[in-house]
Formats: sequence, C-alpha cells, structure tokens
Amino acid sequence: MSYPDKLWKAFTANAVTNSSDMAVCIPVGIEGTKSRNYVCRLWDGVYLWGNEIYEHFIPESLCRIWHLNIAAVNLCIDGRCETALENDTFVYMSPGLLNINTNAPKEGYSYPGNHYVGLEIAFDLDVLKQSEPACLKDLGLGLDFLAGTIKKGRGSLMAEVGESAMAQAEHMYNSLKSDCLSLEEHRFETVSLLYALTHGGAEEVKGIQYATKGQRHIANEVERRITSDLSKKITVEELAGDYGISPSALKKYFDMIYGMPISHYLKVKRMDRAKQLLSETRLTVKDIASICGYENQGKFGTAFKAYIGMLPLEYRRQNYTGGV
Repeated sequence: MSYPDKLWKAFTANAVTNSSDMAVCIPVGIEGTKSRNYVCRLWDGVYLWGNEIYEHFIPESLCRIWHLNIAAVNLCIDGRCETALENDTFVYMSPGLLNINTNAPKEGYSYPGNHYVGLEIAFDLDVLKQSEPACLKDLGLGLDFLAGTIKKGRGSLMAEVGESAMAQAEHMYNSLKSDCLSLEEHRFETVSLLYALTHGGAEEVKGIQYATKGQRHIANEVERRITSDLSKKITVEELAGDYGISPSALKKYFDMIYGMPISHYLKVKRMDRAKQLLSETRLTVKDIASICGYENQGKFGTAFKAYIGMLPLEYRRQNYTGGV
C-alpha cells in the first residue's frame, strides 16, 4: 500500500463520506459528531483540509492520523483548539494564530468552547523523503523547511498571522467547503499561502502560556459545572475552594484555556442558550430568563438586547423555526 493511501485510510477510518475518492474536495463527517472536515489531497503525502468542529473533545481513535510521521501547519480562523506538547503541557490556538506541530495527541483533540474553524496543511514526512513536490522544494517550502521549523519550535511552533494571510486562509477554507476550485487552484493557493507565511506573513509568538495537565483538568471541570445548569449561580470563590486553589489562580487557568474570563464565557453560553430556546420553543420569556440564570424577565431582556441588539420577542419573531 502506498504512503498516500495510508494517510487517506488513517484520516477516513471512522469517518462518513458520500463523495467519491476522485472528487477534488471530499467532505468527511466525523462519526458520532456534528463535526466535519473538507479534505483535498494536493500531492502524494500533502493534504489540505478545513476543520469545522462543534465538539468539546474528539477521541484520537476517530482520526487515526498521528500514528504516521506527520507535520501539520494549522491556522485558527474561529473558535479555539488545544495543541498538546511533548511534556504533558498544552497551548491554545485562537483566531489569527498559526501552529506547526509534530506532536501526537495521546488521547484526542480538545476544543474549548465546543467550536473551532481552521485551515490545516498536513505533510507525511516519510512520503516527502521519497517524493517531494518540485514546486515546494524550489520555493524552499519542502522537507528542509519543515525540518528546520520543527527543530526551531521543538516540535510545536506558534506564530501570529497578519491580516493579508488571514484573509487568504479564510478564502481557502470557504473554497474547500464549497468545493468550487480545481486541484490546480488548491495547489496554487496552498503554495501561495505557505510562501506568504514564511515571507513576513507570520511572526513567531514569544512568551506563550503553557497549561499543565492539572490546570487543564481544573478549567475543564469548572466549565462543565458552570454550563451544565445555567440557572444555577456559583461564585468563583466557591469553585476555587472546591479545587484547593485561589480565585486568582482559577481565573488565570480558565482564561488561559478558554480565552476569556469565566463571567464573560458564562454570559456567552447563557445568550446562546437563550437564542436557541427563543428560536426553537414556545417557552415564555420569563421561563427562558429563569433557565438561563436571570433573576427576572426585565434583567434578562436588558442583557439580551445589549448582547444581541434586539429584545427577546423581536429575536423570536425573526428567528423562530417551530417547536413546543
């Protein structure tokens, strides 16, 4: 079996797709989830795909990529994702950040906030050692570039992407999702993006915060507790006491992993839940306010308008899809 077949088989082992293997871009649903990838094989051992994730965690067994010798260029467009490092520490991608990584996740893929959109270019390093695309090699973007970058970043390099390169990445993601480009066009755009990123389009980030396994566990447990029942109110002091840490330490862990303060994260979740209930059910605004943790309908209405830009009933009139 050829190396490209190994990578394709690994990527789609537990996936669901209705497209033929001859399609330029294949939408791949990840089994048991609402998430999917939009995958294009550019050359032997070089893949481009868009990640569209709506989960908090996807087990590695559903992807089965990292048992191969892979280097991945991962660019975050929206949401947040976790990158595991070799020493049981973690860094977190947010919009505009680029990561070049060779570290295999031991358990799976974590997406704080249950949402992530990203563009990824994956290289099977074993294949490139045998057959390297001439256009990548000629532009200095092939195996030597990857090896040097991997060495520089100790297996995981983080960089901040400029506006022009970000706009190009977003265009590439949308093109994958809509399957509107030819293979040659995907190849050209990928080489163009890689060239831009390595010629002033991205700048290495210094002083990245690393989360330990313990810090990650506490932040994830706190997120689960505060969102499992939005009607309940629990203070940061109470939460911190349950884990034997200070409130300031808990705030730091949560912000590092979820990218925002606990209070703001909780407000976002409450508003998302309110929008869902307004558009999908006939529950009263008073009941929705209670479910989402507001003392009364008036305070909920004020908060909803400040966040969404319209009152709850106006939002329902514009977005109701039917329900009970």
